[in-house]
Amino acid sequence: MTRLLLYGYCVGVASSRAIERKTYEDVAFRYLAADQHPDHDTIANFRKQHLAKLGELFVQALQLCQKAGLVKLGHVAIDGTKMQANASKHKAMSYGRMGEAEQKLQAEVEALLRHAEEVDEAEDRQYGKGQRGDKLPAELARRESRLKRSGKRRRL
Repeated sequence: MTRLLLYGYCVGVASSRAIERKTYEDVAFRYLAADQHPDHDTIANFRKQHLAKLGELFVQALQLCQKAGLVKLGHVAIDGTKMQANASKHKAMSYGRMGEAEQKLQAEVEALLRHAEEVDEAEDRQYGKGQRGDKLPAELARRESRLKRSGKRRRL
């Protein structure tokens, strides 16, 4: 579950329903879920139950990625402009700025987890608790009712 949540949040999938759907559609999610398809309620409840520890884990993962040079804080834009820079490796990150960077990471993770919870609550209101949200309405679920609604008759 932790792998699914971490990867989902990293690629911008915050909804537990969307994460569940991705375990059917996306190879990366299928791999991380070991070809299992946890229910969206299970994913949301896991996140709620382990919210504090997940936040700490996400911050640690981001810090490791930052130390390895895999991520940078802030926005990156590439337009080909060359600029002179006056910064050294030693002055780029002071001890005080490291603390600020860690607090910023924690705030971003907390905001991400809050956003995920808000999305799940909004989808629960929209689709109903325990409903996936991708099912057809009752009047369209059966072929006969679809044909009747569209005005076409069934060919024999």
